[in-house]
Amino acid sequence: MEMESHYNARNPRLTESLERLREETSKDTTLNTLHKVIVNGWPADRTDIPESLHPCWNYGNELSVKNGIYKGAKVMLPQSMQKDMLCNIHAKHFGGESKICMVREVLFWAGMQKSIQDV
Repeated sequence: MEMESHYNARNPRLTESLERLREETSKDTTLNTLHKVIVNGWPADRTDIPESLHPCWNYGNELSVKNGIYKGAKVMLPQSMQKDMLCNIHAKHFGGESKICMVREVLFWAGMQKSIQDV
Protein backbone atom coordinates (compact mmCIF):
# COMPACT_ATOMS: atom_id res chain seq x y z
CA MET A 1 0.00 0.00 0.00
CA GLU A 2 2.91 2.35 0.74
CA MET A 3 4.29 1.82 -2.76
CA GLU A 4 0.84 2.53 -4.24
CA SER A 5 0.64 5.85 -2.33
CA HIS A 6 4.12 6.82 -3.51
CA TYR A 7 3.21 5.96 -7.10
CA ASN A 8 -0.02 7.98 -6.91
CA ALA A 9 1.81 10.98 -5.46
CA ARG A 10 4.04 11.07 -8.53
CA ASN A 11 1.04 10.79 -10.87
CA PRO A 12 -1.37 13.68 -10.17
CA ARG A 13 -3.78 12.65 -12.95
CA LEU A 14 -4.15 9.21 -11.38
CA THR A 15 -4.68 10.78 -7.95
CA GLU A 16 -7.35 13.11 -9.39
CA SER A 17 -9.07 10.19 -11.08
CA LEU A 18 -9.07 8.12 -7.89
CA GLU A 19 -10.47 11.03 -5.91
CA ARG A 20 -13.23 11.56 -8.46
CA LEU A 21 -13.98 7.83 -8.47
CA ARG A 22 -14.29 7.82 -4.67
CA GLU A 23 -16.48 10.93 -4.70
CA GLU A 24 -18.81 9.70 -7.44
CA THR A 25 -18.99 6.22 -5.91
CA SER A 26 -20.02 7.73 -2.58
CA LYS A 27 -22.88 9.57 -4.33
CA ASP A 28 -24.11 6.48 -6.21
CA THR A 29 -26.91 4.88 -4.16
CA THR A 30 -26.65 1.52 -5.93
CA LEU A 31 -22.90 1.27 -5.36
CA ASN A 32 -23.33 2.33 -1.72
CA THR A 33 -25.87 -0.44 -1.24
CA LEU A 34 -23.60 -2.88 -3.06
CA HIS A 35 -20.67 -1.87 -0.85
CA LYS A 36 -22.70 -2.70 2.27
CA VAL A 37 -23.72 -6.10 0.87
CA ILE A 38 -20.12 -6.97 -0.05
CA VAL A 39 -18.81 -5.97 3.38
CA ASN A 40 -21.63 -7.68 5.32
CA GLY A 41 -21.77 -10.75 3.07
CA TRP A 42 -24.20 -11.85 0.40
CA PRO A 43 -27.45 -13.39 1.63
CA ALA A 44 -28.33 -16.95 0.70
CA ASP A 45 -31.27 -15.88 -1.47
CA ARG A 46 -31.40 -13.34 -4.28
CA THR A 47 -34.73 -12.03 -3.03
CA ASP A 48 -32.98 -10.83 0.14
CA ILE A 49 -31.09 -8.07 -1.69
CA PRO A 50 -32.54 -4.87 -3.14
CA GLU A 51 -33.79 -5.19 -6.71
CA SER A 52 -31.14 -2.70 -7.87
CA LEU A 53 -28.49 -5.31 -7.01
CA HIS A 54 -30.13 -8.24 -8.80
CA PRO A 55 -27.87 -7.76 -11.87
CA CYS A 56 -24.86 -8.29 -9.54
CA TRP A 57 -26.12 -11.54 -8.05
CA ASN A 58 -24.41 -13.88 -10.53
CA TYR A 59 -20.95 -12.40 -9.95
CA GLY A 60 -21.31 -11.29 -6.33
CA ASN A 61 -18.52 -13.62 -5.20
CA GLU A 62 -16.14 -11.82 -7.60
CA LEU A 63 -16.73 -8.40 -6.01
CA SER A 64 -14.41 -6.76 -3.50
CA VAL A 65 -13.93 -3.38 -1.87
CA LYS A 66 -10.65 -1.44 -1.86
CA ASN A 67 -10.61 2.24 -2.84
CA GLY A 68 -13.78 1.50 -4.78
CA ILE A 69 -15.68 -1.63 -5.76
CA TYR A 70 -13.96 -4.14 -8.01
CA LYS A 71 -15.07 -7.12 -10.06
CA GLY A 72 -11.81 -9.02 -10.09
CA ALA A 73 -9.27 -6.40 -11.22
CA LYS A 74 -11.88 -4.19 -12.92
CA VAL A 75 -13.18 -1.13 -11.14
CA MET A 76 -16.95 -0.75 -11.03
CA LEU A 77 -17.67 2.66 -12.45
CA PRO A 78 -20.46 4.76 -10.94
CA GLN A 79 -23.25 5.56 -13.36
CA SER A 80 -22.35 9.26 -13.26
CA MET A 81 -18.93 8.49 -14.79
CA GLN A 82 -19.88 5.91 -17.40
CA LYS A 83 -20.82 8.23 -20.25
CA ASP A 84 -17.80 10.49 -19.73
CA MET A 85 -15.45 7.52 -19.70
CA LEU A 86 -16.90 6.10 -22.89
CA CYS A 87 -16.71 9.51 -24.58
CA ASN A 88 -13.09 9.97 -23.48
CA ILE A 89 -12.13 6.60 -24.87
CA HIS A 90 -14.03 7.28 -28.07
CA ALA A 91 -12.25 10.65 -28.45
CA LYS A 92 -8.87 8.87 -28.53
CA HIS A 93 -9.83 7.45 -31.96
CA PHE A 94 -9.17 3.83 -31.12
CA GLY A 95 -10.80 1.35 -33.42
CA GLY A 96 -14.12 -0.10 -32.29
CA GLU A 97 -12.71 -3.43 -31.14
CA SER A 98 -9.69 -1.81 -29.46
CA LYS A 99 -12.00 0.50 -27.53
CA ILE A 100 -14.18 -2.36 -26.35
CA CYS A 101 -11.19 -4.49 -25.32
CA MET A 102 -9.56 -1.62 -23.44
CA VAL A 103 -12.72 -0.75 -21.54
CA ARG A 104 -13.37 -4.39 -20.65
CA GLU A 105 -9.85 -4.80 -19.25
CA VAL A 106 -10.16 -2.10 -16.60
CA LEU A 107 -13.80 -1.12 -16.08
CA PHE A 108 -17.07 -2.83 -15.29
CA TRP A 109 -20.70 -1.95 -14.73
CA ALA A 110 -23.94 -3.85 -15.19
CA GLY A 111 -25.11 -3.42 -18.78
CA MET A 112 -21.77 -2.12 -20.04
CA GLN A 113 -21.84 -4.15 -23.27
CA LYS A 114 -24.93 -2.25 -24.45
CA SER A 115 -23.42 1.05 -23.32
CA ILE A 116 -20.28 0.40 -25.32
CA GLN A 117 -22.25 -0.51 -28.44
CA ASP A 118 -24.30 2.69 -28.18
CA VAL A 119 -21.23 4.97 -28.37
